[in-house]
Amino acid sequence: FLHPASRSELEDWRRLVRASPRPRLAALAAGVRGKRAALANACAFAAECNFLECVDGCATCCAPRAVVDAYLKAEFCLIPTGDTPTRRAFFDALLCGCIPVLRSAKTADYEWFLRGADMPRTGRGDAAAA
Repeated sequence: FLHPASRSELEDWRRLVRASPRPRLAALAAGVRGKRAALANACAFAAECNFLECVDGCATCCAPRAVVDAYLKAEFCLIPTGDTPTRRAFFDALLCGCIPVLRSAKTADYEWFLRGADMPRTGRGDAAAA
């Protein structure tokens, strides 16, 4: 969601993130399914947690405005695992100045990328999305 066209646009974003009041302790943007259900329910009923339920798939949570608004208002962002171990939400949280809280270390398993190692492979031999 953040694609600054100039250095000044990037600086404007940085100022916005730093100046954003953080009235909520935590935020969660996720669908309620499987292992996420308990976390989603706990967040939904906690006054300190801003829960953005992704009930209609991408229509709610793939639209950056709703996610950005939730993450800019929280100190911590809850990042459960998704359909794949990594989630875009991890990066959205970082860009919004919200500290990601991971349920699994695999959610942020980018060591292969950061160290320039070969990408993990799927069983078919093509590059994995990890």
